[in-house]
Amino acid sequence: MNRYPHVVFKVGRRRVSNRERERLKHKKSHLERMWERHGLGILKRIERACGIRFPPRVCDEGIEIWLEKRRREDGEYVGEMDETEPCKLILYLRRNETWKSAKAVIVHELIHCLTWQVYYYDLRRREVTLFEDYFADELLTSLVEKVVLGRKLTRRQCDDALDYAMSELKLRLGRGRRHRKIIDSLMGFMKGFQSRIRRKETDVLRERRLLDEVKVKGKIILFSHLAEIV
Repeated sequence: MNRYPHVVFKVGRRRVSNRERERLKHKKSHLERMWERHGLGILKRIERACGIRFPPRVCDEGIEIWLEKRRREDGEYVGEMDETEPCKLILYLRRNETWKSAKAVIVHELIHCLTWQVYYYDLRRREVTLFEDYFADELLTSLVEKVVLGRKLTRRQCDDALDYAMSELKLRLGRGRRHRKIIDSLMGFMKGFQSRIRRKETDVLRERRLLDEVKVKGKIILFSHLAEIV
């Protein structure tokens, strides 16, 4: 018999007023009731749509969904997960949040979680790449989300998913430490580029191919596939 992870809802740790905390607790109770009714079906559809199973470790330990009050500084984010913590996701809730509006975000982030859980816990972990793990991750997750929710895919939805993936790529790469690493890698690449050009060892066409692999502290960031799509 197939096993599925137990999903637990928790009130987040952000500092909020007592009134807002009570609202979050009320939202938590509502989401728990709805998950009790629909959660198992959602997990089954996610596995079926993705073609992979939740790893045994995740089925044993479960998944946490942390509920936070949405703030202006959260920008466009309504939910997120960190690839280094693939058994945890965060929902940023508005006052008028309902199960209907939250469900799509939960499905989206659970697809992300499943992907990274397999990399981390099924011994398939490898270097993070710009195209596959940032752009393609967001693009395909957005489309698979529609499949899980039972929506018929249309050209408009594909267009929206493409725009979303592009915007998410920019947001994710713009975050502090990750952005600085890419800038450092490009600085290092250009120093080598100029040196090789002066020695007549290369040309700009060859260097475009070399830019496919820019190493930063042991990590490889791929650029070429993204350039082909853009």
